[in-house]
Formats: sequence, C-alpha cells, structure tokens
Amino acid sequence: MIHVWALPLGTELTPSEWMYFYTQLPSDEQLAIDQYRLWQDRQRALLGRILIRWALRQQLNIPIIQIIRSANGRPFAADWQGDFNLSHSGEWLVVALTDRGHVGIDVEQIRPVSSEVLSYLLSDREQQTENYLRLFYERWTLQEARFKAGVLDVATKLIYLDEEHPVSICWYPKQFTVNITVINTQQLI
Repeated sequence: MIHVWALPLGTELTPSEWMYFYTQLPSDEQLAIDQYRLWQDRQRALLGRILIRWALRQQLNIPIIQIIRSANGRPFAADWQGDFNLSHSGEWLVVALTDRGHVGIDVEQIRPVSSEVLSYLLSDREQQTENYLRLFYERWTLQEARFKAGVLDVATKLIYLDEEHPVSICWYPKQFTVNITVINTQQLI
C-alpha cells in the first residue's frame, strides 16, 4: 500500500501552534526553517517536517522518529526499511509513504511558464491547446516523481488536489494500491 497524505498550507499558524510544532524538531532543522524570510516558506518547511514525522508515526506506531540523510541527501527514517517522499507547492504539502519498495511524489501549482520551459515537455502543437499548462504540469510532476522514486519502471497515478495543484505519485513494486487522505493542521497535533 502507498499512503499519501495531503495537507493545505492554510492560514499562518498562531504563535502557540508554531511553538508546538517547532519544538518537536531537532535544532539543525529549526535552524534551516529559520532561514526562510516569508511566513509561507517557513510554514511549508515546518509543516513538511512535521507531516513526515506524523505520517511515519501513523505507519510505524512509535512516538519518536529519527530522520537522517543518505550520502546523496535524501531523508529516511532510522531503523526502518520503508520509503517516504515529500513535496510542496503553492497551497499544498504532500507526503507519500510505503513500508517497502520506493516512492516518489510531486505537487506543483499551475502558473505561467516561459515558452523555453514549455518546449522542454510539450511540442509546438501541444503548446497551442487550451489546456497546455495543465498538460505541462502533469508531465512535469510525473517526471519529478519518477526521478524521486529512484526507479525507472514504476507505477504512476495522477490526481488533482484542486484545479491548480496536480500531484503525481510513482512507486515500485507496481502491485501496490494508493490510499490518499486530505488532513488539516489540527490533525497533526
């Protein structure tokens, strides 16, 4: 089973909510969050780290999760053989988790891009269609999720969280099914 949790960014956290989440993180992660200037970026960074730990607790049923990084910088949970992946864009954060195999996920907010960037994934004819931006971001998220899964031969799923946020999920082994749950910040408490 591939578990996916989607969390809207929401309004700015209250000071007490912020401190509740912030104090759960190790000091190096707190310092990384502090580097962001805009509240939205700080909140995405904070909630992303909390969402990963929350999702792992849902799966592993243990209170403390130690997140470490591989040699190439990819985070993983110590003493666990599963895989997880996080993405955030615009108003959404998403995390995908599996207890075995590999998983990658990507969410993007649909917004205008240059013709040079469009031509990276779309033909000239495709760029003239009415839904060219949706098509571009569907392909973009698929490409990113496939890369993040780290395996070429993967199963894929595309969903929309709302009209402007496509999400692609890629996983291996292919026989898994995907369970998607939208949660809110209060559920993380």
